Amino acid sequence: MDGHQSHLTGQFQLHAFNANVKIIWIVLHMSHLLQPLDQQPFATLKAEYSRALKRYDPTGEHAIGRANFNIIWDEARDVAFTEDCIRSGWRRACLHPLNLEATLNRRLVANDRPTTPDLLPPKTMEYSTPKRKPEWKPIVDQLARGLPLDLQSQIHQIERHLDELEAEATLLRGEVKL
Repeated sequence: MDGHQSHLTGQFQLHAFNANVKIIWIVLHMSHLLQPLDQQPFATLKAEYSRALKRYDPTGEHAIGRANFNIIWDEARDVAFTEDCIRSGWRRACLHPLNLEATLNRRLVANDRPTTPDLLPPKTMEYSTPKRKPEWKPIVDQLARGLPLDLQSQIHQIERHLDELEAEATLLRGEVKL
């Protein structure tokens, strides 16, 4: 399993324990490599569905209704979700038989570097809130240039409001200093 929050509950883990299900936690951002169903059955399902779809409509010109979708899907699913196909997914993910060394030494897993984003974006103009007229005026002007004339009056109303807010903020700053 991946690290989704729903898998971390005690109730879920107790249920798995009582059912004699062994939980294997997959390395973050690696489920596409380590998830057994992604390794074989889903790949087979996708290929089989595509083949069945081409048999149904070789030109791709017809809409597929619900009934035909179900027929095509069932046909593809019956090929993809066999015991052999599912076991193959577990072997390809190196999870059955369990071979942790082979799993962790796979090139994409071994070279994985987490890409957790910073909690705060960098302090650049595009990530900071404009506080004074020299900061927000170019933004308002750029917005106004991109709008039709009938909407530009609304931008000018916003600009007047920003002017009022800045004047009020200047007065409040002065009072705070006193």
